[in-house]
Amino acid sequence: MQPFSFATAAHLICEPGSVQRLVPLCQAWGARSVVLVTDAGIVRQDFFTEVRSAFANSGVALHLFDGVVAGAPEHVISNAA
Repeated sequence: MQPFSFATAAHLICEPGSVQRLVPLCQAWGARSVVLVTDAGIVRQDFFTEVRSAFANSGVALHLFDGVVAGAPEHVISNAA
């Protein structure tokens, strides 16, 4: 396994319309590339189209890992790395 660093979220936003705030927040933090870690169920939701569109037009590259499962076995974690 490749070494890596992980820091838990210091800032969480949970509110209606927060999808529209995602890209501006990433830009404000100076991000040029973002890894979004989620599960396939979220990616299939209608609102996720907005997420992809917002990043596509933003200049912030979106990298998606949608293989999250509860109690993930080691091979799932390795695939995410």
